Amino acid sequence: MNKATSGNLPRRLLPEVSPGKVSHSPVQTSSKRRSFACTNCRRKHIKCTGPPSCETCVHSGRTCVFEPSKDRRRKEALRHAEKATEGYRNALVMVIQTFKSGADQEVRDLVDRMKQSSSVDDSLAELQEMTH
Repeated sequence: MNKATSGNLPRRLLPEVSPGKVSHSPVQTSSKRRSFACTNCRRKHIKCTGPPSCETCVHSGRTCVFEPSKDRRRKEALRHAEKATEGYRNALVMVIQTFKSGADQEVRDLVDRMKQSSSVDDSLAELQEMTH
C-alpha cells in the first residue's frame, strides 16, 4: 500500500469485535467522582478517594479531614455568598437612603468618609459597620 492510496482509507480506531461480544452498555469506571478532596490531598494537589478516610491518608498514617466550607460548590459556600450579598445590599440601601433623605451635612460626611478610605473594600467595610 502506498501513501497515495492509504490517505483515502478510513483509519481503524478500535479492534474488530466478534458479534457475540458486542455490548451496548456504557463503560463503567471503577472510581466515583468526588466533589471535593480532604485537606491533605488538596494541599498536595492529588486525587482523593473520599470519606470517611481516603487511601492516601490511610497509607501515610495521617488524619483525614474534610472541610465542606472549602468546597465552593456546596450549600455552605452558597450561604456564605448569600450573606455577603445581603451585607452589600444593606450598605447600598443605607447610602441611597442617606442621599435621598439625609441632610446635606450627612451626605457630605458620608462622601468624605468614603474618600478617606484607602480602598473600595475598606469603604465597603466601613459602610457595613455603619449599617449595624
